[in-house]
Amino acid sequence: MAGMKKSLSILLRVLMLCVGLNSMGVAQTGKYQFARHDVMSGLSHNQVNCFLKDQKGFMWIGTAGGLNRFDGYTYRIFRHNPKDVASIRDNQINSIFEDPYGYIWIHTRQGYSIYNPNLDRIENNSESAAKRLGLPDDDFTKVIKGKNGDYWIAHNRLGLVRYQSLTKKLIPISVDLLKEQDSAVDRSGIVSDFQENTKGDLWIVYADGMIGFIKSASHRISKVSALFQKQNPGITSNHRIFVDQDDEPWIYTIKNTHGIFYYDHVGEKLISGHTQSAVYRLTNNIISAMINGS
Repeated sequence: MAGMKKSLSILLRVLMLCVGLNSMGVAQTGKYQFARHDVMSGLSHNQVNCFLKDQKGFMWIGTAGGLNRFDGYTYRIFRHNPKDVASIRDNQINSIFEDPYGYIWIHTRQGYSIYNPNLDRIENNSESAAKRLGLPDDDFTKVIKGKNGDYWIAHNRLGLVRYQSLTKKLIPISVDLLKEQDSAVDRSGIVSDFQENTKGDLWIVYADGMIGFIKSASHRISKVSALFQKQNPGITSNHRIFVDQDDEPWIYTIKNTHGIFYYDHVGEKLISGHTQSAVYRLTNNIISAMINGS
């Protein structure tokens, strides 16, 4: 199996923020250049929770102490101000994404704030902003831009939906196959996490631990598996799925000590990685994130 020789980096803690300077116009000599950024260099807080590089090239950094926009030279910081209705709702930034119209959505503990690039200001009318995407409200947890330019959206009531950029239509993803395999649960499709592979196909992990797969040209789940669910991971929004450079899916749950699981979807097997594993031995069973290594 190719996965045996993969180089995967498992991030147990974020110790510092490294910004690749090649994206900021710095001359390169064939190697990546990195700089350490922290509060001494203008970052609002040293605990970094999320990143986004937008269409204009700005780097957005969500921290435990506010939102930062980096232009390659300086930081612009957005913080909550109870006296200012045009400030972000809260300083704890959990995730950031950019919608098809270039608006930056900032997910905080108090809900969404939105950066309007046309007016260069923060807005907090997320309910009406969600309607631009054809959604009934802002009750969604994750949005990613697919390789074909469409957007995948995990809505807590509608389930997984696809926003088609060309037609500006919202297409629901059929979960009929999932219901057949998981009939004990009333499924509108409560998604915990999802990620595309190199072909634009989508791997999904649901809040109850079920795994789903969607072909890029399809609007329905074509494969499901209960292998991860049978590990009794619990019903939680903390399940994560990671797709490596060979299009192989890995599943883990943040804030627990179960380690990682490699899902062999051809042989229909789940192989665990932990501190005592003979195959994927870890130095720590608490996983925060996974990235591809060299």
